[in-house]
Amino acid sequence: MNLLQCNCMDRYKLFLDMAAIAAHSNFFEDGFRQRDLRFLADMISNWIDYTLPEKSLYLHNTQIMRYLNDLAKEGYCVRRTKAKEPRYRLTRVGIIEISRRIAQRRPQYPLEDFYFLYHFIETYGGPIQELVASEGSGFPAALRIELNEILNPVSMVKRQKDFLDLEIKKLRQRSKDNDEVVKIISRMRREQKATDDIVTEIDRKFPYDLNNQKSLKDLYKEIPERMRNFILDIAIQKRNEQLWKPSIEVMETHLKRVETIPKLRPTEI
Repeated sequence: MNLLQCNCMDRYKLFLDMAAIAAHSNFFEDGFRQRDLRFLADMISNWIDYTLPEKSLYLHNTQIMRYLNDLAKEGYCVRRTKAKEPRYRLTRVGIIEISRRIAQRRPQYPLEDFYFLYHFIETYGGPIQELVASEGSGFPAALRIELNEILNPVSMVKRQKDFLDLEIKKLRQRSKDNDEVVKIISRMRREQKATDDIVTEIDRKFPYDLNNQKSLKDLYKEIPERMRNFILDIAIQKRNEQLWKPSIEVMETHLKRVETIPKLRPTEI
């Protein structure tokens, strides 16, 4: 499974988690059907489908059934089979744990996903709390405190800010390393050093991330000589201005936007 497929599978689960809570709320008395869950997942995914590859979120009925079976095995939902179509209701534990999965999802790309998650938790946190309170005869103080922390949008903002801070630091280091590599290439070209010697020096001072799989020297040996010189003399020279610096600017823009988000508790209804 490649990275795109993994990312899509992760999103399948995210949208189904959100849809499960919405379906539980909409069909609170009788329980929701598989087709109800599917429709709501499609609707929710439509909120941010502009960031997604075409048709990457097409859900098969087998995927939805597998998701519901997993919820049942974990004790997160109960299945009723008296009606023509099986119906499902989330348990109190299920609502809490699904909410936790949504709110505490690890920050990742695309960056726009954060605003989607923040909107869901900050806006619907109050109704989710009511759903939890309505399940069972009591709502212990300890459980209320735990749920408040799970649905705390301030914690979401802090995690995203920490993530962006770290990513910006890594990109700045790449940019700095690139500048140093350019200096090495320029100096050794003036000294009329061989291309292989330049690559060896770069590899020694700035090993790249996949060095444990294949060294830079071995990688360059596989590249035709004309392209090796092109990469050193043209491509690397342009990398900072065309790749790392614009990427840093994009990350910094997101960081500034995240820092302006008001420190609110979940919206109450």
